[in-house]
Amino acid sequence: MPDRAVLIGFIVVALAAGGGVMAATHSRLADQERTAAARKSGLGAAKTASVRRILADVRKGSPAGAVVQDMVFKPDDATLIVEDRAHGEERTWGLDDSGRTTGLGTSDATSDDGLAFDAIDAAGPERAIRAVLARTGAPLSAFEEVSFSASSTSPEYTVTLQHVPVRDREWVTDADGGHIHRFP
Repeated sequence: MPDRAVLIGFIVVALAAGGGVMAATHSRLADQERTAAARKSGLGAAKTASVRRILADVRKGSPAGAVVQDMVFKPDDATLIVEDRAHGEERTWGLDDSGRTTGLGTSDATSDDGLAFDAIDAAGPERAIRAVLARTGAPLSAFEEVSFSASSTSPEYTVTLQHVPVRDREWVTDADGGHIHRFP
């Protein structure tokens, strides 16, 4: 009988410890879900502070002389393509599940177009989004993504909205949000 009491005591202790681990795991998963939901609301990765942080992280992980070719910011994600001209490579950067900037891979460069990190205004994406939302009267929740592609001409942002009439879905603005027109 004493062995049975020891066994039952061991099972009770094991279940209690397992319950604590399960509760901690559930709490961590719930925190991750809340963080992901917060990133999806509003401007998320397209906020000026977020763009500034992402650009700084990518710059730190890129070789000297690298230029930014493309950027796409969504409420819950970002993708940047940076060219390493010295090696003829493009490096793709994005956000991992926890919202941290991470390298996603390399490929052969397809273009020499690009802007130096210092030439990019981190407030540009948010300014373009707010200008389009003001023009259309759409709510902040209509924002889907803003993209930028470097070219030899002046920088432009393409802002894509969702849950709006088709004619109001895509807009192009210059870097300061001053000239806005529907995407052709």
